[in-house]
Amino acid sequence: MPEPTLDPVLRKRLYIRYKQRAYRQKIVSEIEALQAEAAILERHVARLTAKKQRLSWKDVALGLHDDVVIARRSTTMLQAKRKAYLDIVTAMTKWIAIQKGIQTPPSLRPTWRNVTLVSNATSRKLGFDWITKNVHFHTDKMLETFGFPSPRAPQSVLDFYVDTADAECLQYVLRCQQDLPIPIEYVVPAIRDNVVSFLIGALWDYEGREMQEKVAEPLDMELLQEPTDRMRYTRNVLSKDESIYYLTREFPSHNRVTFVGQNIHEDELLPKSQRQCNRNFWFVLDRLGPAMTRLRVLYTTSHYFTAHGYVSLDDEARYWGCDLSTTPDAKKAAVFHRYATDVGTEFARLGAQQIARGFGG
Repeated sequence: MPEPTLDPVLRKRLYIRYKQRAYRQKIVSEIEALQAEAAILERHVARLTAKKQRLSWKDVALGLHDDVVIARRSTTMLQAKRKAYLDIVTAMTKWIAIQKGIQTPPSLRPTWRNVTLVSNATSRKLGFDWITKNVHFHTDKMLETFGFPSPRAPQSVLDFYVDTADAECLQYVLRCQQDLPIPIEYVVPAIRDNVVSFLIGALWDYEGREMQEKVAEPLDMELLQEPTDRMRYTRNVLSKDESIYYLTREFPSHNRVTFVGQNIHEDELLPKSQRQCNRNFWFVLDRLGPAMTRLRVLYTTSHYFTAHGYVSLDDEARYWGCDLSTTPDAKKAAVFHRYATDVGTEFARLGAQQIARGFGG
């Protein structure tokens, strides 16, 4: 049987009643959701309010005390840093003030009468750096001053001579130049490990004209431990009156590597020598090609001096193993110059042998 058809008026009433019930249910759901959210917000506000409660005076005092301790500690650290910086400035000012230019022939560059190091560790490190950079700065000027061939001239040099431009301050000059059919990458470690180590550790027996090799004592290893420093500071005791404190450094670049050396005349941490002379060296390696390197060596020493000035010619000759006691005064200079040239030439020959030995020759 077909379903009875509802009265249209009744059906409309049912529809309106249904919509009203759905609307009321929606209102109830929204109220419940808002009440739940309000409860959450109230709990959140309660937590925030609890955190913002006023501290007790005891807690405030403890907090201020902690801040004071931190501030005092920072002040102490800053004061210590300030004192350290002032100590460095004072030490460096003193270091600069005690440098005195050495008397040299007019043809030579100015050098130092007293190359010194102070005891303060930071100033000492700055001194190491400045001294070696100063020597390196003069490399090309020194090669030019002492008559090395032009950079592109394929000319070998091996000689030793006495510069007598100033009779009161003789200068002894050793020069070496040779082209090596070896890449510079192989020459550098050979020079570093054999020749430079030999030079700073060699003892020359003037009377026997023999070279005595010994291992120089390393100094300030902690200060110079950084690989980028490329510096060595050593002590070599020649006699009870003379010790050599040698500072050396390697300056590398792509097409040139330079080794420089300078002896330190006065070191606040080490005993003073009764007599000494100024010593410098330059080992310059230039890349001429993929498998060709030019080696130039300049080694200079000065007349001996003491705290009172340069020693006499007789004493200078005696330190070299030359006795001028029976030589007429008028001939002493010529006799000693010939003697020193012979000895220095032998030293140059042995140095060339050491270079060859470094390459397996």
